[in-house]
Amino acid sequence: MSEFDEISSNYEKILDHGIFMSGEKSDYFAYNRVDHTAKLDAQFQSNSRKILDYGCGTGGSTKFLIDAFNPDTLLVADSSEMSLQILKEKHNLPQIQTIQLNSNVTKLNCDICYCNGVFHHIPPNERKKAAKFVFDSLKEGGRFYFWENNPWNPATHLVMSRITFDRDAIKIFPFQAVKLLQNVGFEITLINYMFILPRFLKILRPLEKLALSLPLGCQYLVLAQKP
Repeated sequence: MSEFDEISSNYEKILDHGIFMSGEKSDYFAYNRVDHTAKLDAQFQSNSRKILDYGCGTGGSTKFLIDAFNPDTLLVADSSEMSLQILKEKHNLPQIQTIQLNSNVTKLNCDICYCNGVFHHIPPNERKKAAKFVFDSLKEGGRFYFWENNPWNPATHLVMSRITFDRDAIKIFPFQAVKLLQNVGFEITLINYMFILPRFLKILRPLEKLALSLPLGCQYLVLAQKP
């Protein structure tokens, strides 16, 4: 049984409690992560028809991925059976296919993989295996959009301390993520940082686009590509 089976029914409530001080709910961050991902992916002038959401949880990104990419197939993968059940109840769409991780999964042949806040829950000695699974699940030239919480930002530690399922997680620094992905064969295309300002300073948020390359945001994105 996955640790997330026990809290899956309250996942969004627990998460929103943790990020309360930002003035936003989880949908704000989910939408903007996916929107940034889709805009970056559009620059490759490719048509991403098959997408893997690795560690999808209860489907916080599902609607936004469907809206942004309109894929033929969205593979939602997680180790928590209960989370996948909740996702299917919330998003009963024909293009969504569920995959329970840790089961026998055949080659997926996806165009891109999206992953948010998953690897800090994976024990360090198992992260390479997880990254290799993503690498093997992509087509040649496929892209991995690897989102994680940024340990360089003090607010990250405060937020994660308020979230029960994040308190004991082992954070992964950007340089560690880069090394991990390179070790399984990925080539690193870019690193971006997002989510600096809380809601009460939202009038200044357009300026955050000028700081994408600076390690200031509460989350970071590593864009990696399979050769």
